[in-house]
Amino acid sequence: MGTPSKEEVKSFILEFLGNNSTYGKDAASMVTDDIDLFTSGLISSMGFIELISALEKQFSMEFDFENTDPAEYSTVGSIIRYVVKGTGHV
Repeated sequence: MGTPSKEEVKSFILEFLGNNSTYGKDAASMVTDDIDLFTSGLISSMGFIELISALEKQFSMEFDFENTDPAEYSTVGSIIRYVVKGTGHV
């Protein structure tokens, strides 16, 4: 799979949050690129792990948590940038 577009990644994240967030389908209307997924209550720490796992599977890539702090991926925008940049592609 080639590098996904920002829109593809965001769409995937919004769908994931809609299906897995405590806010349900309303989650998508709450999400901006700079909203903190944790402090907003959109996702729990377990939900975050599930989101990262789903992104890795969907986009055939891997997040590097050995060299970065998971807190760096607390916003939708930061996750999108990481996936699109492709630094974690296997």
